[in-house]
Amino acid sequence: MDISAALLNTQSPDVQLRKQAEEFLNNALQQQMGQFMVTLVQALASEEFAVVGRQAAGLYLKNVLDAKDDALQQQKINAWMAMDPALRTQIKDGSLGVLQSNDPVARHTSAQLVAKIGSIELPAKEWPALLESLLQNVTSGSEGCIHATLECLGYLCDELEEGAIDEQDTNRILTAIVDGIRTERPPAIRLAAVTALRNSLEFVNELFIRKQERDHLMQKICEATQSPDLRTRVVAYE
Repeated sequence: MDISAALLNTQSPDVQLRKQAEEFLNNALQQQMGQFMVTLVQALASEEFAVVGRQAAGLYLKNVLDAKDDALQQQKINAWMAMDPALRTQIKDGSLGVLQSNDPVARHTSAQLVAKIGSIELPAKEWPALLESLLQNVTSGSEGCIHATLECLGYLCDELEEGAIDEQDTNRILTAIVDGIRTERPPAIRLAAVTALRNSLEFVNELFIRKQERDHLMQKICEATQSPDLRTRVVAYE
């Protein structure tokens, strides 16, 4: 069994085959974490690979970095930060690029992965290009890329604790999200942006203390409550 087959087999209805595939992937992770993660991000990025395999690769990567238990989460963060920086860069660049994929499932999976990596790296003052890249996606990307990027920003805001990043980075995130709420945006993009803004409210609580920023954000939320799209209105009222 190779990695591609293992990724596909993780979605097999055959329980034994799924178990073998998971064991294969877990063993590969233990043997050479960095290079294995690079191989997985290449699978996620491959437009020729079956989408079910791409999704499995992205979610496996995210789970390598994610844990509900605080102590285990810190262990995973430490293991990631101890990895060869060149390999980390390959993984970050590869996952970020998938936000521009032709496939919506791959884009959505990448949004989750990029947000998880960003939630680890941004508080450590790493990956300085991330927020600029996300802002550029929102202002000049394709419709699918914009939607996935706003999803990513929403996940990122949900992961970050208040005060985890500085004011400049917080403003970059909000600038990208607010750009997605503009009235001329398609309904799906406005919905993703309003959802991201809702996720950001606790994280950007500091900005609501200042009248100018508070008024600007409330104006955008009020505009969204007038959207012809029901889902966007519902989220805006939340």
